[in-house]
Parts: sequence; structure tokens; C-alpha cells
Amino acid sequence: MEIRHLRHFLALASEGNFTRAAARESIVQSGLSSSIAALERDLGVLLYVRNTRPVRLTAEGTALVPFARRTLDAADAASQAVREVHGALSGKLRIGTVQTRGNARRLSEWLGEFTLLYPGLDLFIQQMPANRMIAMLTAGDLDCVVGPATDSPPAVLDITHITSESLELACLPHHPLAGKMVDLTALAGERFVETHPGWASRMQTDAAFAAAGITRRVTCEVGEWGMVIDMVKAGLGIAFVPDVLRKAEDDLATIVVKGLSLPRTIDLILPSGHAATPAARRFADFVQQQLAGAVD
Repeated sequence: MEIRHLRHFLALASEGNFTRAAARESIVQSGLSSSIAALERDLGVLLYVRNTRPVRLTAEGTALVPFARRTLDAADAASQAVREVHGALSGKLRIGTVQTRGNARRLSEWLGEFTLLYPGLDLFIQQMPANRMIAMLTAGDLDCVVGPATDSPPAVLDITHITSESLELACLPHHPLAGKMVDLTALAGERFVETHPGWASRMQTDAAFAAAGITRRVTCEVGEWGMVIDMVKAGLGIAFVPDVLRKAEDDLATIVVKGLSLPRTIDLILPSGHAATPAARRFADFVQQQLAGAVD
């Protein structure tokens, strides 16, 4: 069983199409077909149901996916570890990050400095909801995550706290409640701009209203903090946004909700110990050094 055969197998499992999988692996389609056939001969089973669109995995193929992924991750980690001994960290670092518009400069500066230290390293950055990223991290599809850790993170994760912020209720200056302190019940009839379900911030606000037995009206859902701000400015509703973003907007006011606290953390999260890739471990060390320097 060859590593390249497993890589081709996973590409086809992901793409569900021989043409796209071949393009992804930069080989001709016949080469991909031959590679898959060779893997099937090695294992003595069929891994795909032919003549279906998209191509479907057999039960045996489905069973192979997690083991193939772990094998490739282990091979990549071994290769990186060997190069690391020579002081030349290389390969790839797959980072998942939430929308961190207010803290993006800090993160981008860290990544810039980190890649200057290790120019052989390539970065692949995805932005998505925190829960989805944690699931991808534990499945081995991401090397580390920059975002809020869940309330009860798996014990197999290492967490480095980066910063904290709170969610504030932003509105237009002429809104009837602008600058006032109100109970949560006073917001029952308001129109809300929100992030998509699954975002940590959305889960916090939904939980707060559910706990109070209040059904609120979400009239606009978007997937980026800048768009949330823009929709509030356009008069589509009010929105809970990170305080660092609200303070950067001179033409927005706030509504203070009595007794409501919505803290938001930004953490660096990666698998514990040797489960983390060398690049992820080195990046975690780098971030911790930066944080220690900021305190000093």
C-alpha cells in the first residue's frame, strides 16, 4: 500500500468525481484510476461503486477514510519532524479562524513574522463557525484553530488564551433605545441582524434569550462581522457585536442590557502532545512567546 495511492483515494472521496480529483492531484484521470485500482488490488476489495454520480464509496471505502487520513497526516508529520531536526520547518499549516476583524491585524502580524522565521512553510487559512472548526481539528482536517474554545473542549486539545472581548448591542444613534439601559424583555419586539447559527456568538445570544423565555425576530443573517455592522448602519436592525468593532464605529450607538454579560474569547487551539503537527506546535510556541512579550 503506497502513500500516493491513499492520497488519490482521499481526493476522490472528497471530490466525488474522477476528473476533479485528478486535477486536484495534478495527474491525468487515467493515472488516478490506475492508482485507485492498485489500492483496491492491494486490499482485495472494491472501494468505490462505479458508474454513479457522484462516485460513491463502498462500505469498505467508507471504513478506510479515517485510517487513510491518519496515515497521511502521520506521514506528513514524520516528514516535517525530520526537516525540523535540520531547523527548516516546511510543509503546510492549516489554520481555521473565526471572523476576527477587530483582532485580525494582530493575527496577521504574527503569521507574517512566523513565516519569516520559517519561509518553507505554506499557510492555508479557512474562516468558519467555531464548532465546525473544532470538529475539523479533532478529525485531523485542520492543524490549529484561532477562535473561542467551546465550554467543554475535548481533553485531547491544548488551549492557549489570546484575548477576550465582550458582545455589545449596537444600534443607530436615533434608535429609541440608543444609550439606554433596558431589560432583555424590552428587546422582544426588535429586529435583529445576526450571524449564522453555529457561530459561537450566535449560540450565546440565542441561549440568553431562550433562558429568559423570549422569542426574538432575526430579520437578517450574514456570515461576516463587517456585513453585520453594515446591515445595522443600513437600518435592518440591531445586533450584538464584539466591543472592539463597535468602538471603531463612530456612527453607531449602544443599548445596555441590564444583567446580561456575553464574553467572547479568542484562543489558539490544537491537538495535545504529539497529535499536533510540528508546524502547529511551533506556531503555538511562537504565539506563547508573543503573549509573554506583550505582558513583559
